Amino acid sequence: MSYINEALKKAQKEKDTQKHNYQCIVAHAPEKRFLIKSWHIFALLIILIIASVAITFFWLWQQEPLPNKSLFNPAKTIPKAVVINEPVITSPEQGKTESKPDTLPSGKVMVEQERGAKTAQPSDPSLPTQAIVKDRAEGKGKEVSHQRDIEILYREALASQKRHDLATAKRLYKELLNLDPRYVKAINNLGVIYMQQNLKGYAIQKFDRAISIKKDYVDPYYNMACLYARFSDLSRSMKYLQEAATINPEVRKWAKNDRDLKNINTSPEFLKFIGNVDGKEP
Repeated sequence: MSYINEALKKAQKEKDTQKHNYQCIVAHAPEKRFLIKSWHIFALLIILIIASVAITFFWLWQQEPLPNKSLFNPAKTIPKAVVINEPVITSPEQGKTESKPDTLPSGKVMVEQERGAKTAQPSDPSLPTQAIVKDRAEGKGKEVSHQRDIEILYREALASQKRHDLATAKRLYKELLNLDPRYVKAINNLGVIYMQQNLKGYAIQKFDRAISIKKDYVDPYYNMACLYARFSDLSRSMKYLQEAATINPEVRKWAKNDRDLKNINTSPEFLKFIGNVDGKEP
């Protein structure tokens, strides 16, 4: 009997030992997984904090004002107005380049304002030029300053031309024409300068250009007549005189005593042309 009891106790003891070992294994497994998961979360938080600090620092650095830009970007130099070089034009009558101009008869070439009734003045401010109309149509809002610049250039150029400072006058007229290529009075006056410098081809080009822009503008017709008269080209000179007189009958009075027409002023055609200066029919 005692032998049986000892065997039962031994079996019970072994059973209790196995149960104890199993419970220990089951109890510690979840704790180990929890520790591993907590370490991952902690590491992720550290990475997020470091990334946030880096992003914040970078953003603040971008917001800081840059040093004075003038230290890095030197001021740009505004170029002067570009003056278009005139092409060399050789007419059949000229037959020479600009470096060897034709020899013209001596005589005074008059600026517009010196020819009696013909007065060269800046354009009427109430009549906008082509460039001003274009600016206004495009909504640039620059027509006032643009017109002022053109008028100032024209007055300065005309004053230089009257002082016989032809180089300055030519430069100013070209600057004006860069602003408004269709400013017909500047084109005509530039032709007169070329005429004074014995540059026949250039002068013809400018007078033709002025006529093509404004066909009822008398001055380039009259100046063309004077230019051809200097070369004793009677037919062409009279042609332009007739066209000028059609626009303005006062041309006959201008022509009567104009020294630029002295090479043709004794011809029958010319005398017939000025015959009605005193109101008589030619």
